[in-house]
Amino acid sequence: MVGARPIVGRELKEYYKGNGEQSAGRYVSMKPGITGPWQVTDRSDVGNYKERVELDDWYVLNYSLVCDLKIIAKTVRCMFTGKGAY
Repeated sequence: MVGARPIVGRELKEYYKGNGEQSAGRYVSMKPGITGPWQVTDRSDVGNYKERVELDDWYVLNYSLVCDLKIIAKTVRCMFTGKGAY
């Protein structure tokens, strides 16, 4: 349910190569989720794609049950407030 955003191969090549092959390898090692750190922190307010990549990378490095539970709670809050949604 919680994970990094799903992306297509072209995005992986274009945006994750700048963070090194290690970052791309970490990203593809996790299943994508319905919600994640990007969806509950900045969502549509993120200024550029690099920030989204950094949020995904942070999640992969800090994955834990506690982190997932916090993200799920924030997801529910975002659903009611509409923060960052267009």
